[in-house]
Amino acid sequence: MSSSSSSSSSFSIGAVVASAVAGASLGALASTYLRPAKTVRKDLIPFLSSQGKAVVTSKANASDHDHAHVDYHFERISHEDARERSKAFAEFLTMRRSLRFYSNEDVPLDIIENCIEAAGTAPSGAHTQPWYFCVVKTAALKEQIRQAVEIEEEVNYQRRMNKVWVGECNILVSALPDAYIKPYLTEAPYIIVVMKRSHDVDPDGTRKEVYYPEQSCGIASGLLITALHNANLATLTSTPMGAESKIRTILGRPANEKVYLLMPVGYPAADGTVPYRTDAELRKPMKDIYQLY
Repeated sequence: MSSSSSSSSSFSIGAVVASAVAGASLGALASTYLRPAKTVRKDLIPFLSSQGKAVVTSKANASDHDHAHVDYHFERISHEDARERSKAFAEFLTMRRSLRFYSNEDVPLDIIENCIEAAGTAPSGAHTQPWYFCVVKTAALKEQIRQAVEIEEEVNYQRRMNKVWVGECNILVSALPDAYIKPYLTEAPYIIVVMKRSHDVDPDGTRKEVYYPEQSCGIASGLLITALHNANLATLTSTPMGAESKIRTILGRPANEKVYLLMPVGYPAADGTVPYRTDAELRKPMKDIYQLY
């Protein structure tokens, strides 16, 4: 994870899907399904009513937690459309790669915010939403984070980590002078630091439990990666082992938060590379990741 890379040089969504998926109709569908839009395409959000809002309903035993329920407005699409959409989306995601080499070209902040908004729709234990996304753009802060990570990573590679793991990581980062050097943390225009809350604190100081924060933040991070790829951006998931408390202090985050992931975000450098993979190595085949029971 901490050592991979995301992105190919061709990031045009319509072009990528159209070239990756056989059949012009599927490529056209993918371009429509994934294209940016100035307004919300309600036809692509089947759970919204035509008015885009839900109506509170009163039903006996409606909730497991004594919360009011609302009607769920769901508009079915045909199996054929669902099949084409799902295939196009899967093919689009196969274009994603983790990336270590970034251009310093700026990315409009509202694009980053849209992706974080998408990540914030993730399900979570008891709807506690135990995540927080720190977007770091300031060069001085990125430099502090990089220094904190590199100091700990050198110790990780020399003493903490299994030698087999170190060897595998070195293959991934062979173009870098040392595996613990992280230039992408200052080269990318943004670092998104995903924070995981162990508990909440009410304004009066009362502690409130959160549930399944590890799983919840993992799901939210997966949605964020997908949203960034959809926005024509590259990223990398980095786990800053040993530097978590330093990064939390640098960002002034509260004690109930812990660094979950670091994610540099931006456009690929013109000479950026990703590790070579044969088709067989790039993704595990379905037979190795799926079984019907």
